[in-house]
Amino acid sequence: MGELLAYTLKSGIVLLALYLAYRLWLSGEKQHAMNRCILMGIYAVSFGLFPLLSLCHSGHPDAFTHPITIIEVKADVNTTTPSIWPIYLIWVYVAGMAVVTFNTLFVAAKIMWLIQRSEKRPYGRFTLVVTNRPDITPFSWLHYMVMSRKDFEEDGSVIANHELQHLRSWHWVDLVIAQVVIILEWWNPAAWLMRREVMANHEYQADMGVLDSGMDLISYQQLLIRKAVGARFPSLTDSLNHSSLKNRFTMMYSKHPGRGRRLRALVLVPALLLALAVVSTPQVNAALSAIRSTPALADKVTENTASDQDKVVNAVFVKNEGSVIVTLTVDCPTQSMNVADAKLFIGDKEYSAKIMSSTMADGDAMIMCTFPTDEPIDNARMTVKVNNQTITVNANQSDRVGNNTKTITLVNGASSTTPPVGVKVYLNDKEITWDDMNAIDQDEIENVVVDKGSTPTVIHIFTKK
Repeated sequence: MGELLAYTLKSGIVLLALYLAYRLWLSGEKQHAMNRCILMGIYAVSFGLFPLLSLCHSGHPDAFTHPITIIEVKADVNTTTPSIWPIYLIWVYVAGMAVVTFNTLFVAAKIMWLIQRSEKRPYGRFTLVVTNRPDITPFSWLHYMVMSRKDFEEDGSVIANHELQHLRSWHWVDLVIAQVVIILEWWNPAAWLMRREVMANHEYQADMGVLDSGMDLISYQQLLIRKAVGARFPSLTDSLNHSSLKNRFTMMYSKHPGRGRRLRALVLVPALLLALAVVSTPQVNAALSAIRSTPALADKVTENTASDQDKVVNAVFVKNEGSVIVTLTVDCPTQSMNVADAKLFIGDKEYSAKIMSSTMADGDAMIMCTFPTDEPIDNARMTVKVNNQTITVNANQSDRVGNNTKTITLVNGASSTTPPVGVKVYLNDKEITWDDMNAIDQDEIENVVVDKGSTPTVIHIFTKK
């Protein structure tokens, strides 16, 4: 759930920036079909941009088919309990989502109850619903157009014409999308304001459709004034009296913009770039990373109450071409191992393990995870669940092979030059010790290759001729 909250926070920043640009430069233009596409495009960009970027970033071939040019970083292993504030924030977020979801379902149930208890008549490929409730303002929903019996008898044909504009244009699909966004981003004012823009644009389109069909402008405006008061379902339906009558009347008298004014849509590009710049700031990245890596409450309780927790003995980060390989050696007192949910965090980017393997020997488990990325790993952070315990490993300093200061920090604060369990090192095809590897002059190294297919795993170091 922390990942979902972090994702909606990022997308919410983009949604807010694009909404403001739309509201200031585009919402007053008489280009309703284009504005509808723009509004739906804002939703698509806000929620689809970051998964698309992650997908493009992860399209690398298998890591072990490329030579290594820089391997090894000194790692600081951290298994402390995460900050408590992200956990509270996540629960508030979940509670808000639950409330908005319940309200949405409640409104949908009220609409269905009204339809089921009213008279239904075929109206072409749609259904006309006539209710005996005089307080109901005409509205459309799914394939239904609903109006009171009084409205049907007095202005039935004009009202039906208006509601048909909504139904033929599938406006209800836009409202479903807008409501889903509100459920996910109930905390974001832009989500609620975007839905209002969507519904207002629907009414502009329907009004134009009625007038283009031959309806007298003054008579139609008088009808809208008469129907300005009445009960409606604003979260899920297009109602005849939705939106400001002043704005709708103004739009009716407006002229269609020229091609030059349509170029105003390009203002969304700098707004998007500004939002991405905000999301990329270190402060925002740090907050999102803390939220994203927060374990579920049940996992936190398990970590704090377990009597025989698994402990990290050492950790090695390996930077390969097209991948990052992280090897953990874990002391498992329970003599059992369940490894899952390995993720790598670099800045605001998140990567799931493409390849993950683990072995157990004498109570020590070696876990090797490969992540598809070419990003620098100076400030990388990895999380993995071992026997339902979330382990976090932070890489904080890059070194080339052969740097004599290269060490692996233990969880108890000591240091070790012992290689990870099950790893052998060869220099120009001759086996050497870990100490020998530390003594190699890094300037003499040409490349390094990891042979994952062998057992145990072998690191081949080749020096310059």
